[in-house]
Amino acid sequence: MSPARKKSGLAAARAALDVPPPQPKVIESVAEFLRRVARIELAHCPHCGIGQFRVSGVILPERRLPTPRGPP
Repeated sequence: MSPARKKSGLAAARAALDVPPPQPKVIESVAEFLRRVARIELAHCPHCGIGQFRVSGVILPERRLPTPRGPP
């Protein structure tokens, strides 16, 4: 199972165990996942359910300078 032979090794192992090939990945956004699983609509207000959220600004993380180290 080295990285160079992983595809062929996994295919041989699946063939030996008579296991079907894996299904292709389904890429789903967070909003779609929450809508499907928890029935939460991210674009709507959680309080009233009808208002629309809009991004009005982005708060960037505070950039901290490294603290100087003392002598060993």
